[in-house]
Amino acid sequence: MIADHQDGLDHRQTPVLPVRGGQDEMDKGELANVVATTADIPKALAKKVVDAWIATITDTLKQGGDVILPGFGVFYVKQRAEGTGRDPQTGETIAVAAARVPSFKADKGLKTAMN
Repeated sequence: MIADHQDGLDHRQTPVLPVRGGQDEMDKGELANVVATTADIPKALAKKVVDAWIATITDTLKQGGDVILPGFGVFYVKQRAEGTGRDPQTGETIAVAAARVPSFKADKGLKTAMN
């Protein structure tokens, strides 16, 4: 299903998110279905596109690179410092190792589209 924006901005038609559990959310399969509908391509091809997109972002981040999508945002890796935490069962203080964690920063275009 396609929804037209009524905000006066020049948008392509945007698929309506499926509603599950009372919240608007979309899983990978639903995303592939929307890509297939929007791009007018077979669902099997859309699934391959979504899988390739995820794999490309993952591989780029693993190699220390950023993925920059102008108007959408930047996927990048943050270094999380080592620290301490608590074991929820025992309350004991435990060491939490430093780690590289994937992050995303929304670009101005995406932020603007939200309001």
